[in-house]
Amino acid sequence: VRAIKSEPEPNAVLLNELGVVRMERGAYGDAYDAFTDAIQINPADFIIYKNRAFTELALNQNTAALHDFDTAIELVCLDKRRATRAYYRELGDGRREALRRAHAHWQESDSS
Repeated sequence: VRAIKSEPEPNAVLLNELGVVRMERGAYGDAYDAFTDAIQINPADFIIYKNRAFTELALNQNTAALHDFDTAIELVCLDKRRATRAYYRELGDGRREALRRAHAHWQESDSS
């Protein structure tokens, strides 16, 4: 990330791709950081929020994942050019999983 961020204008697309590679390698903390940096550069890209949300699920940050899925869903509705049924389905499935996990965690902590 440092090399990409040291560029005069860091590229959100490259940071997103770096995050995906790190996520695929299981380096979820590093992936999260790359996606967060990409969002700071381009906060209107729903794909980056989607990727960070799935990374947050991997990190058991379920409430944060819910927030990012909601943001991605709002943004995809504004991006008619890239919005596809597959994205809507993937975002909906991810959001449901984040909600299920957050609810399960809440039930566990409530019964303790």
